[in-house]
Amino acid sequence: MSIDTQTPDTRPATHLETLLGLASGLEPFSSDHGQAYIGLPSGESPQFWPVRSARFRDWLLAVFHNTRGELPSDSALRRAISAIESLAHANTSFRRSVERRVAANGNPRLPECISLDLDNQGSNAIEITAEGWAAGDGLRHGFRHAFRHSRGNLALPVPLHDCAPSALGRLFRVAPGPNLTLLQAWLAAALRPTGPYPILVLTGPPGSGKSVAAAMLRNLVDPSTAPLQALPASPAALLREAWHNWLLAFDDVHRISDSMSSALCRLSSGTGYLLNERAAEREALRLKLTRPIVVTTTEPAAKLVRNPENNPFLSRVITVHMEAIPPTERKTEEALWARFESLHPALLGLLCDATSMAMRNYSSVKLPGLPRHADFTVWAAAAAPAFGYSVNTLVNALVAPTLDPIRGALHHLLAGRPSWTGTATELWNYLALNVGKHHIPASPRGLSQLLNKLGGVQVSRYRVAGGLTRLMTVTLTLALATQPIPRFDIARIAA
Repeated sequence: MSIDTQTPDTRPATHLETLLGLASGLEPFSSDHGQAYIGLPSGESPQFWPVRSARFRDWLLAVFHNTRGELPSDSALRRAISAIESLAHANTSFRRSVERRVAANGNPRLPECISLDLDNQGSNAIEITAEGWAAGDGLRHGFRHAFRHSRGNLALPVPLHDCAPSALGRLFRVAPGPNLTLLQAWLAAALRPTGPYPILVLTGPPGSGKSVAAAMLRNLVDPSTAPLQALPASPAALLREAWHNWLLAFDDVHRISDSMSSALCRLSSGTGYLLNERAAEREALRLKLTRPIVVTTTEPAAKLVRNPENNPFLSRVITVHMEAIPPTERKTEEALWARFESLHPALLGLLCDATSMAMRNYSSVKLPGLPRHADFTVWAAAAAPAFGYSVNTLVNALVAPTLDPIRGALHHLLAGRPSWTGTATELWNYLALNVGKHHIPASPRGLSQLLNKLGGVQVSRYRVAGGLTRLMTVTLTLALATQPIPRFDIARIAA
């Protein structure tokens, strides 16, 4: 329903008539959520903004001033916006879904087509199907949606084909192994239109590149002028961030309160959000928000929350550990970001390839059992050929840290290396520091005995030639146990 107004020739147009006339070429519409939107001219394709937004009000004021050399009265501006909003809601034959960065056609869990907003002045979307992906206008596959934009959001480059999966690990400085597999799997789900998404926690000592990696992960999918933020102080502030952004990245987190822990869990799996519009007589919009989230910290994930044994946050987390960067390998941020910008189009193409692969294989994925993050696991397993990891590698990377604290700590100790060699005392000290003494046997000897019974772990022992020191070599195998070792079994092991 286009805006139409007729101004009599016998008298000057009023401010209200002029405002409605200036907007007559625009077509307001109501979103699926019931919010009035309008498309403003911007390059080759319009940008969509709420009718009751500062952006549309500023546009009306600017165009009115350019036309008449004056500003409209406040009363005329309010009445014009109300009239345009009413026309949008009255146009029941023309409705669109309005999404932030990623939209789906059909069932969002297994969509016919996924559209990725580039937020640029040219092709406004990449359309991804099970057959592949290409630049499009967002309507080729019958979409009736538009994309929402916010201040601070930046454009994505047009993706390129044929990116080697190994480029991802080199850019983020994550060695091949479980850590890289988890990072690739998390990224494979970042373009999925709906969750639940696991919360990615980047851990490591200072100087390991966590913050730069998190900022690059954010800008790879959802670029922003400020890619990293501090963790909001309240759940309401967190939801406001989620409303304006697709991917959230929180840097240098040391403590997460119980209320924020619950809010992060709800946001990763889907939570309701009440959006109050300026028109006081209208009820608040009821929206569902689900977002991919990344957090950086120098602490183990279990130390971020109170009462880790019963905190739901830890059940939603996948952890990628990053090692400290040796002085000989350090680079300036200018050099790192220059490399990121050069690789960005190809890496985005790799994510589009993985998304297309997941859409093609999702229904045929068969796993003997599902670990935590069941939906995410199936999606990431379906995308596995695009990144080159195997389904067994993915499942083991997800399962190992959840089976028991010892196996999880060993999983991180061996990340990026085939095995670890040292004494039982050295391993006991490492586990005591990273897991806690209450989770491990009372002595190195008890730990050595436990390792013999720990599924998915292989241990060989030998003495150093000519000495009394007995070393052990620990490796992880693909045949992981499916059940954790009960804590009372650990307690019964003799010292």
